[in-house]
Amino acid sequence: IAYPIKLAPGTQDAITAKVVNKILGGGATGRLFQNLREDKAFTYGAYSRINADEYVGDFDAFCEARNAVTDSAITQFLFEMKRIRKGPVTTKELAAAKNFLTGQFGRSLERPQTLASYALNMEMYNYPKDYYKNYLKNLNAVTVKDVQKFAKKYIKPNNSNVIVVGNASEIADRLKQFSISGMINYYDKNAEKYDPSAKKIPTGVTAMSVLNK
Repeated sequence: IAYPIKLAPGTQDAITAKVVNKILGGGATGRLFQNLREDKAFTYGAYSRINADEYVGDFDAFCEARNAVTDSAITQFLFEMKRIRKGPVTTKELAAAKNFLTGQFGRSLERPQTLASYALNMEMYNYPKDYYKNYLKNLNAVTVKDVQKFAKKYIKPNNSNVIVVGNASEIADRLKQFSISGMINYYDKNAEKYDPSAKKIPTGVTAMSVLNK
């Protein structure tokens, strides 16, 4: 489930995005994982990402599920996206997310590669000179209200592209419920659009048999 968002790197919203994503689908403690794996057993893991970018950021949430539960999995993804918009997260969820991200940031400073990438970010995206110095302070300033405000702005269950890879004949009919128009677009492995109802070439037809006729 994916769509583009306008989320600039180096902003407070980009920091809040990390907190929101950690709660929603940023690992085994995330709501998506707990719902789709631990509760429903639809998949081995369900996750989300919220990416800031200078030009076009994006949100995406994903899992690998059996054909038989594909529609049920999508239903739960959309449910969790709506839930984080509707009501405030718990203080326990917020504290756990911020503690994890604080530790992650601290560990990242041990790697010279990370320090180099931070310096590059500051040059490329024109971050404030004190961005990383104040990162933890700004991370820990994120509140329950900030999380819900961000979710209402950027989490868009009703404006999402639902992308499914699988056996169309087994799952397509059950996916129409997620389309406003009731229509589904089909693409082959080369991302070329095609019509599954188009007449297929009969078995045994070759270039030579066509030439002979």
